[in-house]
Amino acid sequence: MRRRRDKYGGHIRHLAYKRLGIFDVEFRAAIKKHGPMETWTDMIFATKIIETVDLAFKTMSPLHPTSKKFLDNAAKYLDCRRQMDAKYAEIDEFQKVARLSVQTDSGGIETDTNDGVEFKQQYQQQATSGEPVHSMEQLYEAANIADPVFKDTVMSLVDRVCNVCGDSRDDLTVKFPPLKGRERAGEKADDDYIHRTPDPAVSWLYDIVRGSIEFSSVDQIAACLEIMKTDDNIHIVKAKNRFAKPGLSGYRDLVFHIQIDTMGGF
Repeated sequence: MRRRRDKYGGHIRHLAYKRLGIFDVEFRAAIKKHGPMETWTDMIFATKIIETVDLAFKTMSPLHPTSKKFLDNAAKYLDCRRQMDAKYAEIDEFQKVARLSVQTDSGGIETDTNDGVEFKQQYQQQATSGEPVHSMEQLYEAANIADPVFKDTVMSLVDRVCNVCGDSRDDLTVKFPPLKGRERAGEKADDDYIHRTPDPAVSWLYDIVRGSIEFSSVDQIAACLEIMKTDDNIHIVKAKNRFAKPGLSGYRDLVFHIQIDTMGGF
């Protein structure tokens, strides 16, 4: 993923410096305002580039094929973002979900040291022995034991939300995908956690066991957050409110990584 961003970033620089006539000082100011190269697909900056490229199509020779592909994809993302923003404004006019506070019990999994940032060992994935996992085999052995416990925890949470809100299970949709594929898990470990300490990278994979709840009201979401916050059996390790800070495409959700005890004692 990093290599892909670098490649496209190189073509954006080529367009900006050589083809589109954006002055160096303006280009540097845009980078300073909107972030380093890996965040150049920020909506505002990407829009500016695409609008300039539209003019380039009319006045210059054809763009480099890879540059054109990147910009076409960026334009599609931006169009998706506009549609997603409009849909969210329709269903949550006053942005109540975006204003919901999400809290963790971990206080964050990062810790500052004299050598830089490290991560808290207690939040590495545990093997059935209770020690941090050291292999994909250990990770999936633990995942298979944790999976039914996780599902029971989620369904209990759903029942409690329904009880608080006076709704039925039919008012919510619960999905439990299969365990994350081993090949994809290995790629993610290598791409995202290879330099994380303490190692190994595989011990920081949190989404082998996963599930989702689709709510039908803001009240259900608020009730779920309150129940999770006060449940001693659910330890919230990480949390994100992506209604407050959606991605480039405009996709929004609430994401929680939770720690639960299993019958296996880990």
